[in-house]
Amino acid sequence: MQDLLPVGFIGLMVILGGVSAYVADVLGFKIGKKRISLYRMRPKHVAMVSVTIAGMLIPLITIGLVAALSSDVREWLGRGRTAIVELKEVVAERDRIKDESVQLAREKASLTNKITLGSIELEKQQKEIEKQLGRVKAQRAQLSQLEGRLTSVQDRLSGLEKNYQAAKSQVTEATRKLDAQRTQLDAERNKLAVLQKQRKTLEVQLQRVRKEQELALEDRNTIQSENLRLMNEASDLTRQITEQKTKIDELNKDTERLVAERDNAKRDYDEALGNLQRTQTELDRLRKDRVELETTLGTLRTAVDNSRLNPVLFLRLEEVARISIPAKAGVTDSQNLLTTLIRVARINSERRGRTDSPARSNPIIALFRAGNGPATEATFESVYPLVAGLSQNVVLVANATRNSFQGEDIPLLVTLYPNPVVFEAESVVADSRIDGRRSDFAVYTQITEFLVTRVQDRCRRARLIPQRIGTEETFGVLGPEEILEKVRLIRELNRPVKIEAVVVQETRAGDPLKLELRVSY
Repeated sequence: MQDLLPVGFIGLMVILGGVSAYVADVLGFKIGKKRISLYRMRPKHVAMVSVTIAGMLIPLITIGLVAALSSDVREWLGRGRTAIVELKEVVAERDRIKDESVQLAREKASLTNKITLGSIELEKQQKEIEKQLGRVKAQRAQLSQLEGRLTSVQDRLSGLEKNYQAAKSQVTEATRKLDAQRTQLDAERNKLAVLQKQRKTLEVQLQRVRKEQELALEDRNTIQSENLRLMNEASDLTRQITEQKTKIDELNKDTERLVAERDNAKRDYDEALGNLQRTQTELDRLRKDRVELETTLGTLRTAVDNSRLNPVLFLRLEEVARISIPAKAGVTDSQNLLTTLIRVARINSERRGRTDSPARSNPIIALFRAGNGPATEATFESVYPLVAGLSQNVVLVANATRNSFQGEDIPLLVTLYPNPVVFEAESVVADSRIDGRRSDFAVYTQITEFLVTRVQDRCRRARLIPQRIGTEETFGVLGPEEILEKVRLIRELNRPVKIEAVVVQETRAGDPLKLELRVSY
């Protein structure tokens, strides 16, 4: 609402000017008519002085009355120039506050965008935590299965140990029987040898008797009686020989039976020994499986404990480090560069795991892969000869093979990629049209969609190797501050503009992409 005091004061001064002229004219006419003189002054001059004094007193009296009746007039008359200066200062302060309010509104919009981005990131982290909880549940189920399998293996191992003891007892008993049969066979062989000696002795005596019969024909009766006696003795000897032969046959049969029993016992012994060896082999395998299962079980328990207590350093397939290797690098250079890769991975893991003290996680090479080929088991010593002497520039990217927690080793998958030049300096990656007449948030959203869709699609088509951070892939394009600066510039132009993403420097496939956003009409 406009202040009416100055207008009213000016109107009052105009009226008082008219009244003063009228009163002065009447007063001058009357004083001039009376021809009053004062202090030797001529009447004409007295009339002029009177009119002038009256013209001065009327406005002065009027201003005094108005000041007496209005405090605003008194304030206006009292402060005057100071009030005008203060008014200018207040107006300047008001304009400054208005500019600050506009700036604060922009900062508020920026903070709102950041809060929105933070909320989105928080939701992603919550989803990732839910995924981790699902993996923990799966690992717990796998742990339960392995414990059940370990119990069954232990039961089976106990049964095999019992079978082993029984087989060992059978082998001991068979060995004892075989030794007894061998002793009996040796005794029968000794008896057979004695009987064979007796047979030879009797045969010699029979031949001697026959010779004596031939020589003693003269004494027939004596010879005949002697012959009868000898014949009886021969019959007895023949009967004894027959008996001995029968015993020898029986001994041979017993020997054959003992040999057969020995062969059977040996066969049973060999079979029992084979079963014992197979049982021992199975027992060793089961013990090895038991050790492996206990190791796996301990690893799973450690992983479950780490997932419960320790923070995650790197998610599965998250990038830990990368390094470029020039063409035709020697074995020593390749070894030094690979050592640098491991050192960088260790530094990054310590940065991720550092709380009150540095983490003790140790990055180690577990797998190696060339491009998109299959991954094979590898070690540090087996990798660096593979990258030495290559005819083109390459880049080694080390990713975590599994979710790695603080306090445990980080197995790395080292992938070999070609590293050609994909973007020249000052080349345009992509462009788009942005409407600067829309709100800050709308402009920010358009720029973000331009970077996420067109720029990243162009980077993928150019075979630029992305950096995997958490579950997201990024090419290291731009930060939020640079985007907000371009948002302010486009909003100030307040018109549709063309935006281009320009490469700042020559970029290879394994290099981070450095862009500059350029705005034109």
